Amino acid sequence: MIDDELILGRSLARALRHHDVELVVGGNAGLARLKEGELPDLVLCDLMMPGFGGIDLYRALEQCRPEALERLVFMTGGIYTADCDRFIAENAVVVLTKPFATRLVDELVAEALAQR
Repeated sequence: MIDDELILGRSLARALRHHDVELVVGGNAGLARLKEGELPDLVLCDLMMPGFGGIDLYRALEQCRPEALERLVFMTGGIYTADCDRFIAENAVVVLTKPFATRLVDELVAEALAQR
């Protein structure tokens, strides 16, 4: 999970404790983590983060690790900029609006595992 808000990230990680969740704070740290080694089954990433946000992460992964894109699911508090609206419309991305039921993540994880 990649989120810029540590408290919210920890809270969500606790709610998903039946999964093996690693919390990475910030988009740059998330990119660094995804560049190395084995990819996680699913990557939950906050869409709107200051500095290097979810869209920036997506664009960087297109260049350095495109296989990670199919595992990327965005989370948002529901506030979109015009750039976010355009990005969502132009790309086949999954977006969960916070707060969301953990069963949705369970379903996404099951689907991701079934595809591998």
